[in-house]
Amino acid sequence: MKESLFYLALLFLLDKALLRPSFVENKIRDVFLSYVGGAEEIKVDVDLASFPQDILGRIDSAEVKMKGFQTETLPIKITPKKVMAGKIKRLKFLGEDIKYKSIPIKSVSLTLSNLKFNLARLLFSRKMQFVGAGKGEVNLMLTEEALNEVGKERAKIQLLDGRIKLSFRVGAPLFSFPIEIYGKLEGRGKDIYFVEPSGEFLSLPIPQSLLQLAIDKLNPILDISSLIPFTIPVDIKNITIKEKELTVTCNVDLSKLETIGKGER
Repeated sequence: MKESLFYLALLFLLDKALLRPSFVENKIRDVFLSYVGGAEEIKVDVDLASFPQDILGRIDSAEVKMKGFQTETLPIKITPKKVMAGKIKRLKFLGEDIKYKSIPIKSVSLTLSNLKFNLARLLFSRKMQFVGAGKGEVNLMLTEEALNEVGKERAKIQLLDGRIKLSFRVGAPLFSFPIEIYGKLEGRGKDIYFVEPSGEFLSLPIPQSLLQLAIDKLNPILDISSLIPFTIPVDIKNITIKEKELTVTCNVDLSKLETIGKGER
């Protein structure tokens, strides 16, 4: 009985001394800042679960907001391991005004459920390592400028209200003709396709067979995962087109990663 009380008291002291909101906030901040050269603004807020769940490393929510930074990737890296795990019930990241691989990203948000971390490593090595996660959502907002930076060698893109316009040339280099096609966008997995095309050439409607031939060479027009600064699998759920702005919402499922590579270091 006395031994049990001793270990309970020890856990309580560890909790109050180490696993406090400010401690976890600093570790999460360190992880994100380690992947960027600096940010105009970074803010981390953590809410621990109520006692005694907080002693076991349970965190109700963590929010990270970053603005004005450049990166090659961001550290939502899941390394599945059989360890004593703490859990963040809900993690939300919001990044604004990002340069990702030299492409300007207006904003990206990531929400994940049941994000597990190596509790012993956090307490004793003071490092945050993610070892498992559930499902979530990515919301990516892109400007017309960013899309043209990505697709500048294939077609010029113009974002209108509810539809998209592609301008490109067809034919041999010395005898090419400018073509403009209007249409919509459709997500299939991680890829975005141009669909429902319509267009004119010299005031005459372009036959659907020729339109389809042209867009077959362009599709898919974008791999959205190449513009999301997280190395995670995504499945496009919704695409919203506004004038000069594109918003893509994707489902994320990291739960399957927990069955892969267990025991890796």
